[in-house]
Amino acid sequence: MEYTVCRMNGPVDFACGLENGCWKDLPVINIDQVMEKSTSHRPRTIAKLGYDSENLYLLFEVDDRYVRSIETEYNTNVCLDSCVEFFVQPTGKEYINFETNCSGTMLAFFISDWHRDPVTRAIAKYQAFTEEDFKQIKVYHTLSGVIEGITEPVKWSLGLQIPRSLFAKFFPGIEFKSGNVWRANFYKCGGMKGYDHWITWSPILGELNFHLPEYFSELKFA
Repeated sequence: MEYTVCRMNGPVDFACGLENGCWKDLPVINIDQVMEKSTSHRPRTIAKLGYDSENLYLLFEVDDRYVRSIETEYNTNVCLDSCVEFFVQPTGKEYINFETNCSGTMLAFFISDWHRDPVTRAIAKYQAFTEEDFKQIKVYHTLSGVIEGITEPVKWSLGLQIPRSLFAKFFPGIEFKSGNVWRANFYKCGGMKGYDHWITWSPILGELNFHLPEYFSELKFA
């Protein structure tokens, strides 16, 4: 499995949606591989990823229901809210996990050892993003505030503009250019209790754990 990351020219508008503007001709990321422990609630989730020399641009669109969003602080349990996630490994074994709830609150770690403590389930070695790191990321979201529970069908979008300068903090000398081959996965999870789901782009076999980079697939920069 692989995805072609296309160069984007001119201003990038998240509000226009995936079928319009500079997003229109980009290939679609179908996040549709449902993990075994998921309930019957399986929201349709798609995304597109593009780049220019200074930024990555990622836009998710979710046809959802049973939406929850209660976390409002950085690096909290946004994965239990209605959440989309992007785990990306530019080089070597280290990777970054960007996890963002539907209201735009994010958790992000630079992870150098993803193995978990058998008791606490904590990641072995990581560096949490700081408030200054988060301030470098532009977050677009169509839902806002604390959401205790939306039970009717709702469509929401979440966009990220992530600068090269932020990646360079963790991967010195990194460039966004044609010919790059990175590895990544994209996820949809969370929501109201009783409607839990764990859905991936690149399939994960076995345990319910997104932190398994052996299941990441290729991003090829055009």
